[in-house]
Amino acid sequence: VDEFSSFARMPKPVIAAEDVREIVRSAVFPQKVAFPDIDFSVETPTAPVIVRCDARMIAQAMGNLLKNAAESI
Repeated sequence: VDEFSSFARMPKPVIAAEDVREIVRSAVFPQKVAFPDIDFSVETPTAPVIVRCDARMIAQAMGNLLKNAAESI
């Protein structure tokens, strides 16, 4: 309910230069904790991958995808 409520109030995006590697790590970590029986692995480039985006919103979307995938296993 909290996720849906938060989604329904969609705040304005805060666009900034972000490292995609960190966004991915921040989305994967909670799923590793929530689903310890699933082996999540992350392989990223050694150099930063900078994009202009709202890191919080992208991490939330990635987290939702990972959670849905984990729940479907």
